Amino acid sequence: YAESMYVGFDQYGGKKGNRNDVDGKIFSGRKDSLISNGSSNQSYTNLNFRTFRYIELLVHTKEEALTIDDIYGTFTGYPFNKTSAFTTNNNEIKNILDIGWRTARLNAYETYTDCPYYEQLQYIGDTRVQAMITYYNSPDDRLARNALNLMDHSRLTDGITQSRYPTRNTQLISTFSLWYIGMLHDYWMYRGDETFIREKLNGVHGILSFFSNYQMADGSIKNTPNWTFVDWANGKEWYAGNPPIGTDQSSSILDLQLLWAFQWAAALEAKMGMQDYAKLYMQKANQLKATIQKKYWSAERKLFADTKEKDNFSQKYPHKDPTYPYGTHKAESKPGCRYCTTSGADFPHFHR
Repeated sequence: YAESMYVGFDQYGGKKGNRNDVDGKIFSGRKDSLISNGSSNQSYTNLNFRTFRYIELLVHTKEEALTIDDIYGTFTGYPFNKTSAFTTNNNEIKNILDIGWRTARLNAYETYTDCPYYEQLQYIGDTRVQAMITYYNSPDDRLARNALNLMDHSRLTDGITQSRYPTRNTQLISTFSLWYIGMLHDYWMYRGDETFIREKLNGVHGILSFFSNYQMADGSIKNTPNWTFVDWANGKEWYAGNPPIGTDQSSSILDLQLLWAFQWAAALEAKMGMQDYAKLYMQKANQLKATIQKKYWSAERKLFADTKEKDNFSQKYPHKDPTYPYGTHKAESKPGCRYCTTSGADFPHFHR
């Protein structure tokens, strides 16, 4: 079973290229191996689903021939009740929406999952997006609530959540805990169950307390432990998903995430929690907001730099995080549209 075919493959992986192209490529990945006793009317069904775009059937016989009467697959996906509607005469957009909805269903079963073929794990970075798709399209928010509960249960003694859960192997992406706060805020905005959210505010305190331990005097975070994965970007000084780091060990994209988390938490506390926490988080947000403007904003480029040196502007902006400067009640620029025009010039993939 293959979600894509490969051009060559070894222990370090292979190149997929265009998934539509198959000539000269090979299969690699999940497979089933069966031995038939030669009797008629045999059947086989997997105990778990198989995900594939391409399927290859290889048969090896000895003295007797093997007759295959039928081979078929049964679609497996979460039974979301889609109640949204989007009308357009553009067939390409219709196809994109159809593909997207199938993808949403394939990436959901007992939990959300990042991929139905590979890890099949519920990463908070992916799950937040999937939950938003659910809110927009279906009244069924059971998976979103379940994800918030499970991530809360994954919490370690230092306050942060695991990057993915449930899992048999602990993985820590500290910044994904900030996305957990964002997902709580999303649920409040789109579903409004204050009792459910209020029960999880202590977990928010734990996450922000963890990050506060690594804030410098100006509010920037420095040397946070664990993986600070942002995305698989290829820009200058990006490494293994980690963003560029300045000489003072700070990073704009990490500070912007923390700023957003403080703002989310302040809003949640102001509405459902303690006003003292709301004031504290807003104070921290305001300090960090001013620091980000001073430390990373380039008046010359009209862009936020990756680091305080202002000599690095990611040539491939991470696709998970292109809107940080726009969504964090950013330090004011005049006019705001400069972000759009400058970004189009500096990051041409925005308008491919």
